[in-house]
Amino acid sequence: MSRNQNTQLLSILPPLKLSGLSRTIIKNIWIGIKKCGGNWKQHVQSNVVHAFKRTDMKNGGGISGPMGDTISANKSRCRKITLKIPTNSGDNINKHQAPHKTITVYIVWYPDSVPPNIDAMMSRIVAWFCFIVPFVRPDCGCSDHTDVFLLLTSHDSVMPTSGEKLVSDKLFSAYTYTCRKHNEMYVMRQSVWFKALIHESFHTFGLDFSDASFEPVKQVIRNAFPGIANNVEIRLYESYTDIWATICYTIFSVRFKPTRSNATQRRVVNAVPFITIEKELHRQCCFAVLQSAKMLKHTNSSIHSMISRSNSKKYTEELMVFSYHVLRPLYMTDLNRFIEWTARHNDTRDYLRFRVENIEAFARLLTDVLTTDWSSVWHKSGEVLKRLDVNGFLSKTACLSHPI
Repeated sequence: MSRNQNTQLLSILPPLKLSGLSRTIIKNIWIGIKKCGGNWKQHVQSNVVHAFKRTDMKNGGGISGPMGDTISANKSRCRKITLKIPTNSGDNINKHQAPHKTITVYIVWYPDSVPPNIDAMMSRIVAWFCFIVPFVRPDCGCSDHTDVFLLLTSHDSVMPTSGEKLVSDKLFSAYTYTCRKHNEMYVMRQSVWFKALIHESFHTFGLDFSDASFEPVKQVIRNAFPGIANNVEIRLYESYTDIWATICYTIFSVRFKPTRSNATQRRVVNAVPFITIEKELHRQCCFAVLQSAKMLKHTNSSIHSMISRSNSKKYTEELMVFSYHVLRPLYMTDLNRFIEWTARHNDTRDYLRFRVENIEAFARLLTDVLTTDWSSVWHKSGEVLKRLDVNGFLSKTACLSHPI
């Protein structure tokens, strides 16, 4: 991305300045990650190269990937690594919880994939799981064993051409199940694998509210957006999860940024680099609004029409554009407010684990955002969109988060 386009992107929202409360949460995450940044191999139970052999693939056998392909020995390579991740952090010990969760990671790459750096990938994977697993509620037996399939395909998430129908294969990058005892997670794009892994982990380990019933709360959202049809799915938990996934992805990326002297060595920083984190989070918030403008333009819709009570033609959708590209970016226009809300409504110690009794309060937070000057922000993003190179990254990508 050129310097000019980067400047245009960052002009969509005012620079982010984290409040004291927001900084406390960011600092807690930074310290937690730092504690988890040791030698990843100490958590390995088994490490197998070429986990799938040709003899295991007879009669069309193999693992069916989310994009309809099959992982087989004649067109892919695989590394299978089984980890034991402690469920208790040093200051959070629960005698009634199993001491470990077992996570088996399958890293699969194809002939057109960029050959993965297994050591660098596993350093991030283990650090993330060691950080997030202690947040799992100890009494639920959630995801005691999880199989994680990282399918490093070269397929990027791209915007459809004008008039082309939105399809899940081009937009979505991963899926999992909420809080099964023996769970599975699939990530299917090499370009966004780590951000997608973080997002799905919130569902896998039951840290969001995707398994909760909140039909009355959905009415709060429908009242705020009377211009949406009844077929529009309101997955508020996806908005919440992806904002936190973006925040965590940003902090991890800053923490694990390679040094100039050694491209594979993780940078160790004692003080939290708040200025760098603020700049990167600001970029993510601007990018979220720009992506919203692109998607709404493609679907011939607008937030104005969605909040209008006089619009005779209601907004309809087949994919989750509303939750990801309307609700999520609206929350992100004031990221401080979102982080502060989490700090005040989740438990002090388990601040990343959503408390289901607060779903309605989270929905009403959005109605507060709608009282701000969001309209000028979307107008500015539309102006930026007109000036972008039609063949450039910002015009073509359909990713939810900006790569770091």
